[in-house]
Amino acid sequence: MENVKVSVIIPIYNAEKYLSQCLESVLEQTLEEIEVICINDCSTDGSLDIIYAYAQKDERILIVQNDCNQGAGPSRNIGIRKATGDYFVLFDADDFFDKDLLKRAYEYAKENKLQLTFYKHIIYDTITGKIYESNPLPEWFERNYRNRFFSWNDVQRFAYQTIFCVPWNRMYEREFVIKSGVKFPNLSNSEDLYFGNLILAKASRMGVLTTDSPMIYYRINVDDQISMHVGEAPLCMLESLVMLQKGLMEMGIYNECRKSFHSCAVNLLLFPIGRSDKKEEALMYIAKSGFGLLHMQNLCEKDFVNKAFYEVYKELSNANQYYVNLGFEFLWEQESNKVANFLSYLREHEYNIAIWGMGIKGKLVVDRLKREKCKITALIDQNQDKQGTTYQGYDITSVDNVKKRIDIIIVTNQALSREIYQAVKSYNPKIKLLNIHAYLIYDIAMEDCIY
Repeated sequence: MENVKVSVIIPIYNAEKYLSQCLESVLEQTLEEIEVICINDCSTDGSLDIIYAYAQKDERILIVQNDCNQGAGPSRNIGIRKATGDYFVLFDADDFFDKDLLKRAYEYAKENKLQLTFYKHIIYDTITGKIYESNPLPEWFERNYRNRFFSWNDVQRFAYQTIFCVPWNRMYEREFVIKSGVKFPNLSNSEDLYFGNLILAKASRMGVLTTDSPMIYYRINVDDQISMHVGEAPLCMLESLVMLQKGLMEMGIYNECRKSFHSCAVNLLLFPIGRSDKKEEALMYIAKSGFGLLHMQNLCEKDFVNKAFYEVYKELSNANQYYVNLGFEFLWEQESNKVANFLSYLREHEYNIAIWGMGIKGKLVVDRLKREKCKITALIDQNQDKQGTTYQGYDITSVDNVKKRIDIIIVTNQALSREIYQAVKSYNPKIKLLNIHAYLIYDIAMEDCIY
């Protein structure tokens, strides 16, 4: 096929249950100049028959039949080699897509000469039928980089805590990927960790496609989904991390991102262990050998993004399972230097301050700000049962009642920052929001959390 703008690469293994919906959502794309490369990885169900049926109706489908089962990573490599489009995407056979995804992502990438273009997705629970909004990037990052572009150098300090590195949440410039030399490794699982994170480090021009609605519907709780079986080979994650670290070292950029890498590593290692039937064996191997392979012996708190990740590292080093605590209360107590910077910033600017949310988090902030004699103007809570009451002598009210009297709102719940932003800016666009939770989690400047 000539003049292909985007190649759609889909590795397929026993996906008959959802494959038709996936292919239909691809073939119905408003961008017509596409090729759909279906790599059948020796499926034992009716997947191949479904592919042939669609190929008979649409010549844009190219079928590749693996001689033996190779896995998702090598199958994607085959698809990338066969792709002819200026750009390509890597889709999973059980997901489905907004009809304008390829058109909008292609036009945005082409116009702005992007190597990687990220877009929104939504999580669809196959068991419950519920959907959960998600995003490849945190709210603070998306707002800072909206309508601007970034390179690895811009994000390396916090890249592995902020960018969701899966193959399917971005469009790739084909020539860039080919020249990079980065390929998926042959692993039972976690192969996307290596590819997604190393290709990120190779990129000099990336961007975020801003849309009101999600572009991809990503299924979870699917029986044959690789992530459902990571516990069967829990050390693949370690192997992928070792390869990623080696790649970063060979590029000469590891030192700049080592804190982000260390924090990412301890968090990711827990995921397959939690699903393994041999937890104790896996924990012992990581403690005795894994951290040695990752050059992560005898690290201290300053080697991590925050103390929460360091606490996990200490427990894993002793072969104990301990999940990362990125809760506001823990970080507010432990990140004393950041809290001091936060208070200094507020005093320096002499803002009229409001705190949004009068739960445990908000009250912790109020207590400290009052003690430090910062200028608290209002306490905001949209719960009507709390409105009209007081805390520490301050009235709790709605944002509508104080929108003209405040300069900045402190947001303690990162999960609600998008909703709060939309509400506040509709009342008064001049009001600043400071996402204190994001500041405590990431290795970023205070100014990065204000919008």
